[in-house]
Amino acid sequence: MKAGALVPDELIIDIVKDRLAQEDCATKGWLLDGFPRTGAQAEALKSAGIEASHFVLLDVPDEILVERC
Repeated sequence: MKAGALVPDELIIDIVKDRLAQEDCATKGWLLDGFPRTGAQAEALKSAGIEASHFVLLDVPDEILVERC
């Protein structure tokens, strides 16, 4: 990470799966922002039986995003 490289999928997948298995996520729910980023990450969640029940889509025009940078 210090070199600016991406964290390997396997490590990220394990971290997310471990966190989502904790009791508070099971009882209160969870929100993932920017994950999964790859097909391998999505497949790993699916294989682990982890599925989102709701999704939030922020549809913002490009001009507004550039303006806010």
